Amino acid sequence: MKKLYFTVFILVLSLIPIQGAQALDGKRCARVNVTKSFNGVKYICTLEGKVKRWRKVVPASLEAVEVKPVEKTPTPPKELLDQNGWKIPEEALILDKLTDIAWEKGTYASEYINTISHPKVANTTWAKDANAILPGITKILSGSGAPITTKIDWFVWWDLKTLQPLLPDVCWARDTRWFKVESVGAGFCMPYTRDSKAAMFIFYEAYQQWYPQAGFLDKYPNIWDEYGITAVASGEAVHYSQYTYGLKYDRLAHLFHPAWIREGASIIYATMAYAKYHNIPYSTARNLALKHFGNYRCGDVLLTDLLMTNQSDSLCEYSGGFLAVEYMIAKSNDILAPYRFLESKIPGNGKYCPELPGLCKEDYLSVVKEIYSSDVDKWHEDMQAYIKKWGGPIG
Repeated sequence: MKKLYFTVFILVLSLIPIQGAQALDGKRCARVNVTKSFNGVKYICTLEGKVKRWRKVVPASLEAVEVKPVEKTPTPPKELLDQNGWKIPEEALILDKLTDIAWEKGTYASEYINTISHPKVANTTWAKDANAILPGITKILSGSGAPITTKIDWFVWWDLKTLQPLLPDVCWARDTRWFKVESVGAGFCMPYTRDSKAAMFIFYEAYQQWYPQAGFLDKYPNIWDEYGITAVASGEAVHYSQYTYGLKYDRLAHLFHPAWIREGASIIYATMAYAKYHNIPYSTARNLALKHFGNYRCGDVLLTDLLMTNQSDSLCEYSGGFLAVEYMIAKSNDILAPYRFLESKIPGNGKYCPELPGLCKEDYLSVVKEIYSSDVDKWHEDMQAYIKKWGGPIG
């Protein structure tokens, strides 16, 4: 019997710590938020109603440690690149889509272009490509809402001397008093009246001053000059389209259309046609255009100083105008945006300023406000910033 009592006594003693630890939970305490550890268990004094009591938290050995979240380095936005690995803006992707839409909507109108070729160039690669791209520009213009609907002669020629007698009597390319026509290479004979004849032309003799003789007329120096040599034909077709579009509003486009819109638009639509001809996106072709023109000064030349051709010696109505029109189309999501200028309610050709020569600046600003934006200054500033950002060296 004595041995049995001794065993029971030992067992009761072994249970005391556990019972003591359990007994602390719920017992009254003196001060709220005071902590106490007992047999590896942590307790905190809490206020329950009006009574302070001990409550078990966690074992002291497992006490929580504050872990600060690791700050992630922001991932820089992914650069947009064309098929050549050159940077492109988001606006170019919008024109990718608009080009596809115009292409699907448009119909070919190559029957309106009468091609006349000089025997020296007729079978060359350059001439064949220039002729082959023209159906594409008629489809782009048709799908955009400014189709070619009347006939025009397209002269693919060798030299200016034998070309001049074939051009319309009032064509600027027949008059060498104002500038060196031999250095132009291609152009559009603008009808000065409704009854005047129009013509487009290119003469490759002039191209000898820009490109090497090795492979001349059959080999392109590089992919961006291939663009320039080929797309020029489409650009002249755009000028003819601008002329016919202006007639719908009783005005002559070359006297009313600002140079930077007129020339910039001709490059835009020609680039769309070139992209379709080579089965590449507009966003790739537009970088070829910028690299071909290579004029990186245009961010500092104001668009309001590019209202009429030859107003500036920078020729920024071309590459600067191209970027401004690209921005204009992308932001408005209207592929016909550059043509809208010709839709103004100003009668006729507006007030003529001989010093430009052409539309006066006052009327120009009035049309911008009427057609594009009530905040004329902001409208110009946005496009100027776009030219500065994307008008630098390509590739």
